[in-house]
Amino acid sequence: MSSDPWSGRRDHPAVALGGEELDRAEFYRSIARAESLGDLMQQLARALTSFDLHDFDVFLVAEGEAVLTFSRGRTSQSDGKIALRDHPWLMPLLDGHSPVLADATSAQDAIFHPASIAFSLPAPSGVQGVLIVYGLIEANLLEPPAAHGLDAIVELFSIALHQIRRHETLQRSYQRATAKLDEFQDAQSILFLRDKREILEAVLSRALRNLGAMTGSIVLDDTGDWGAGHRRGDFTAEQAKLLAHMVDSCLAQRRPGLINSLSGEQTWSFDIDTIHMASIVVFPLVDRGRVIGVLGAFDATVSLDNIETVQATTRAGATAIENWEAQQTIRHQERLHEQRDLAAKAQQRLLPARDPSFRGLR
Repeated sequence: MSSDPWSGRRDHPAVALGGEELDRAEFYRSIARAESLGDLMQQLARALTSFDLHDFDVFLVAEGEAVLTFSRGRTSQSDGKIALRDHPWLMPLLDGHSPVLADATSAQDAIFHPASIAFSLPAPSGVQGVLIVYGLIEANLLEPPAAHGLDAIVELFSIALHQIRRHETLQRSYQRATAKLDEFQDAQSILFLRDKREILEAVLSRALRNLGAMTGSIVLDDTGDWGAGHRRGDFTAEQAKLLAHMVDSCLAQRRPGLINSLSGEQTWSFDIDTIHMASIVVFPLVDRGRVIGVLGAFDATVSLDNIETVQATTRAGATAIENWEAQQTIRHQERLHEQRDLAAKAQQRLLPARDPSFRGLR
């Protein structure tokens, strides 16, 4: 590869963009200086424009599926996702062969608006994405020295893309961890509430907020007969039946579960990469191994992150409720002792101050 990525543009010592002329070396370095994914994509657009390439898509690849990340100009007609197995001409890119020219068949593909060439976007762990360019391309751009300039742009873009994605992934992980820690600390505040209704309201409101839901209920086992403990919003008769059914299932499973709004299937295990739209999701309220209640939320958005957050809330709520119940029991016993003491004192006052004496009796 040429040491000068702009060796293919010897006739353009400076590139005019947006009324400004940028030095080739500065223009080259600007990609590496991009601080966000949006900035990087804009720099890529500026770089490709200098080669008279105006229409392109950037797809990120994961598990055989390419997801549209950035579009510029008159580009694809896809819905944002493509299955690479449906486009054999793109498959060599996954093996690191780049660039790949679109053949006559792929040019008429219903997904693409005539694609011309595609570049692999490598990363240390494999191919991270695909750059697809549309429209007609001058033949001299595909031959040295111009091809070296394009290769340099794509290579530098790939390096910067990997670095920015890694940084953003770490930043998101940190933000999630911080938010989760805040939620956990917030959940612990429930332990200091002294009124049962306040506890139930705090648990339910926090859970609904995390799940993006408006309607829900906490069902408690107050007397061995499961009944409504606290609710927010109005239920339909169908939702009430659904709640009753999922309460029974939750008591059996002893873990969070949901009914998928699209498939109607139950799910009782969750992974980090999946987001579920749930017609109902339920959480057991567990304290010291005993299920004391079930929280249900309707029309919720469920991920592993908010599952863990809501579980922290329900655990704190269950402990707070049990502590409240224990305090009520202690207070009840104290009142009984006080009542017995009062009764004993009243009886004592009814007794004479000394033993009675009778004449003639010794």
